Amino acid sequence: MSASSYIARRYLTSRNKRSAVGIITTMAVVGVAVSVFAMVVVMGVFAGLREINDASMNSVYPHIEISPTTGKTITADETMTSAIEDVEGAEYISRTLTEKAFVKYRTGELICRIKGIDTAYFDVIDMDSLIVGNVDMADDGYNIPQALVGVKAAYLLQM
Repeated sequence: MSASSYIARRYLTSRNKRSAVGIITTMAVVGVAVSVFAMVVVMGVFAGLREINDASMNSVYPHIEISPTTGKTITADETMTSAIEDVEGAEYISRTLTEKAFVKYRTGELICRIKGIDTAYFDVIDMDSLIVGNVDMADDGYNIPQALVGVKAAYLLQM
């Protein structure tokens, strides 16, 4: 046994509870225990947030998305649409266009992502679980443009 191990064992097991080494050791053990406990709690919270985030993202994005390899848009003719409808398990088809835009509402200004959708989009995505309040996005026949605004965008635009 080396001299340093002997001295460390002697001070750690001494009967005098008021020794400086005993007090420092107790403080270190308590500090490590508290930090490990805090890390376990934080990791548990983040794991729960990840599950909640995954569940909400699964309701926003479709199971299968077809996007162009080059450019921003796809010209979908009847042949392509019928080929997609013939795929086993495909229930609904919706066309969307997503683009960054500068949005101004009264005094608020924001650069955000906007998405143009067709009427079949609400069949593909479960929007009812994401919309707060009573919102009717049904086509009223007047061709009036409608918009759903996210909470953060509404706050930044001072809506």
